[in-house]
Amino acid sequence: MHNLIKRYNLQNRVLFTGVNWFKGFNYKDMNNVYNVMDVFLLTTSGEGFGIPIIEAMSCEVPVVVTDYTTTQELVIDNKAGLGIKLSGTEYVDMFETDSKDYDKLKMNGTMTGSWEVERGYCDIKDAAEQITWLYEHPLDAGEMGQNGRQAVVEKYDFEIVAKQWEDLMNDLSG
Repeated sequence: MHNLIKRYNLQNRVLFTGVNWFKGFNYKDMNNVYNVMDVFLLTTSGEGFGIPIIEAMSCEVPVVVTDYTTTQELVIDNKAGLGIKLSGTEYVDMFETDSKDYDKLKMNGTMTGSWEVERGYCDIKDAAEQITWLYEHPLDAGEMGQNGRQAVVEKYDFEIVAKQWEDLMNDLSG
C-alpha cells in the first residue's frame, strides 16, 4: 500500500491512523473521519446490513459500494451513491436473477465462501470510474450525500426501526 501511495504521489492525501482494529475509533473520532471524506468506498463482498454505509450516509457522504446484497436497498434505492459492478461480469441485476441462472449469465464475479455463502467481488476499474464520476460531478455527489442523510433520518433512525420491530412483535404475538 505504501508503495502504491508513493508511486501515485498521494503521500499528502492518505493518512495511516495506526488504529487498533479490535478497539476501533470512538464515536467522536468516527464522526470526524466521516466528515472529512469526499466519498465513502466499500468494496465489500457482501453485507448483512451495512452499518458503515449508514454511518457515511448520515454524514452526507456519497457512497460507492459493490452492487451486491444489501447495498442495493441502502445506497442505490435511496439515490445515496453509486454501485460497482461485479468483477468479470456484464451488469446483472442480482435481485431479478435466480441463483440457479448465475452460470448461464457468466456470473464469475462471485464465489461461494465460508458457510456456503456466495460472495461478490467488485470490478476495480469500475470502482475507479464511479469515484472519478463523483469528482467530476460535485453537484450530483452533493445531492447523493443529501439523499443519504435524508434516508437515514427517515428510515434508519433508531426510534423508527425500534417502532417497526415493536409493531412486528405485537403483530406476531397476536
